[in-house]
Amino acid sequence: FTREDFDHAMATDPPSLRTADAKSKRASTYEGSTATPALEDILAEMQNGTTLILNRLNRREPKLGLLCRILSQELGHVFSTNLYLTPSNGQGFTPHYDNHDVFILQVLGFKHWKIEKKRRKWPDRGVNRMDDKEGREIQGEAHSFTLNQGDVIYIPRGFVHAAECGSEPSLHITLGLHPFTWSDL
Repeated sequence: FTREDFDHAMATDPPSLRTADAKSKRASTYEGSTATPALEDILAEMQNGTTLILNRLNRREPKLGLLCRILSQELGHVFSTNLYLTPSNGQGFTPHYDNHDVFILQVLGFKHWKIEKKRRKWPDRGVNRMDDKEGREIQGEAHSFTLNQGDVIYIPRGFVHAAECGSEPSLHITLGLHPFTWSDL
């Protein structure tokens, strides 16, 4: 997946765009017919450090769709992709955990990550990580590292983590693993 692929996804009338900014704790969603006209507003937000998010792009982008289908066939679980374009020195989210496992694929630039060394929660799929206001800071010991272009990291569900962009823009793909669990049965 390249920057050109990202540009193409943005140019082909995206059905849903989101923005998030950890510093102002502001998030916005632009759906359907409001997504494309809002691009100028989104670009202005990005100049102030806001992250642009393309959720479930695997449903529209052939390369990401193929990746998810192959992984689903091989592993027997559902996969999805979200893309995060963060401007220099930006941060999309405050520390949080996800309710599913994720692989972070760094496509362009780099990001500084912190991940707590101990799992804090075993969240069910129905738990929305952003509704849980507990633990919005990294607590205890944490892994700190920089993910560079071409690097991949795995973050199991329930591990609190946060990422900040460095001195250049960053594009990463979050590959979500949505396994079938005993509670599903």
